[in-house]
Amino acid sequence: MKSLLFMAALLVSANAVAQEQFIDPITNVESLFLGSIHDDQVKVLEYNNILLKDKSSLVEGGVLSGKQFINRIFSRRLNFELEGQEPFWQAKLSKGGLVFTVADKVQRYQTAIIINEQDNGSGYYFTFRSPKDNVFGVVNYLGLRSANQPVCEYNKGAEDDSLYEVYLQINGRNYRGCATVNNL
Repeated sequence: MKSLLFMAALLVSANAVAQEQFIDPITNVESLFLGSIHDDQVKVLEYNNILLKDKSSLVEGGVLSGKQFINRIFSRRLNFELEGQEPFWQAKLSKGGLVFTVADKVQRYQTAIIINEQDNGSGYYFTFRSPKDNVFGVVNYLGLRSANQPVCEYNKGAEDDSLYEVYLQINGRNYRGCATVNNL
C-alpha cells in the first residue's frame, strides 16, 4: 500500500508536458525526440528510423501532447524498453502489453495505458496497469532542458542516458529503472 501511495504522490508532483519535435534547418526534415541522449547527440525518430543526431544541428519545432506522442510511438511499431537493477530486470512495454523478465523468468501481462491529458509543465508521465491490478507502472519523462539536465539516476552502465524514469509494482514487489524507446 505504501508503494501505491508513493506512486500516487509521484504522479501528483510530476508536471505534464509533451515530447519535443525538432527540425533540421538545412534539410527541413522533422524529427521526434525519443527521450535519450548520448554525449552531444539526441535520439530521434526520423522517417520511421531511429537515429542519433547532433543536438546543435536541430531547432525545436514544436511539441506533441503526451497522448499524441504515445500514439505516434505505437503507430510506428516502437516500444518502451525498461530496465533496472537490484535485482536486474528488463521489460518491454508496447501497445499489446508488458513483457517482464527477472531471474530468467519471463512474464507477460496485458496492460492498459493511461495518459495524463494535462500537458503544462516541464515533463510528463503516463501510467499503465493490468486489468487484474497486479501490475502498475509509471513512466516519467524528465524533459530535455539544458546541459545540466537530470537524467534517469537508475541508468547504470547504459550506452545512452535516458530521460525516462520507470516505477513498477508487479505482484506487490516494487521495481525502479529507466526506459528508452526502441524498435519492436
